[in-house]
Amino acid sequence: MKRQKLLDAATREKIDADLALRAMRGQRDAARKQVATVQRALAELQARFDLFAAVKSPPAQPPFKLPKSTRADSGVSIAVWSDWHVAERVDPRKIDNLNKYSPEIAKERAAHCAISTAKLHRHVASTHAVDSMVLFLGGDFITGYLHPELEQTNALAPVEEAMFAQQLLISAINTLLDEKKIRQLRIICMRGNHGRTTFKMQFKNDYETSLETFIYTTLFRHFAHEPRIRFDMPRGDVHHAQILPGWCLRCFHGHQVKYGDGVGGLTIPLNKWLAKQDRTQVADFNLMGHYHHYSLPSTRVILNGSLKGFDEYAASKGLPFQEPLQSFALIDASRRMVAQHLPIFCTS
Repeated sequence: MKRQKLLDAATREKIDADLALRAMRGQRDAARKQVATVQRALAELQARFDLFAAVKSPPAQPPFKLPKSTRADSGVSIAVWSDWHVAERVDPRKIDNLNKYSPEIAKERAAHCAISTAKLHRHVASTHAVDSMVLFLGGDFITGYLHPELEQTNALAPVEEAMFAQQLLISAINTLLDEKKIRQLRIICMRGNHGRTTFKMQFKNDYETSLETFIYTTLFRHFAHEPRIRFDMPRGDVHHAQILPGWCLRCFHGHQVKYGDGVGGLTIPLNKWLAKQDRTQVADFNLMGHYHHYSLPSTRVILNGSLKGFDEYAASKGLPFQEPLQSFALIDASRRMVAQHLPIFCTS
């Protein structure tokens, strides 16, 4: 009996020791997991810091150097991509089957837009010595949750939409890089009003509170080692870029121009806004989007269309139908003017 008690005591002691060892191992494994989690978080924070530090003070970009050529005519091409709204859905049943849209369609149209842009550059290169392109990314690549109904109808949440838009832009820019006649590509990145994370547009910290800042800084990081690409990363919502020596291009999304469907159209409020801007800094030409309507309202302005195209809002407001379009132009360097203005067709 005494021997049995001793055996039982030894067994209990061994069991207690095993339990204590298992507890220590569990604590060790939990500590390792915590360390790994903290290390991953630190790595992510460091990556984010590096990402924003890399574009904190982007260098001022010099004007393009025109190609040496025996031709009398030389210039620079301009492509305007904006208002893609890649997570929106447009129900054709609600707009007389004039259009339909979804992320899948956005992917197809973005690819077609890039191919069409490259073709137009080849087209103008047949008449002018052109080897440079300005690609103005004019904002509203995402829709976000700007209105309550979008929370119910969008195919993707804002962060998912931002990552999807980023993928489409990387693919589209790679298509331009495949075009041998584009030797220099200057990408100007402007935020729209839909990408904001605040209730209303803010003036002081628009750059810091827009999901499109995340999209653009990711693009900058992705193409950092591509020698043909230069980036403009303006922190303000109006950007002036010297494209050619002595030739200034003003770029802005377009929400700054307030238009209430007046009889005179957009031209009157737009000209008033441009006149105010010219008091501070004169620009030779202006690029904008926002209004989803491809046009040339004056000899100084290109108004961009949209990738999304006609939707329920446009139908309800009685806005004119327009197919999905983006804008392309050729600047004639010697004449200091826009020599050609052409639509970029986004559907086949």
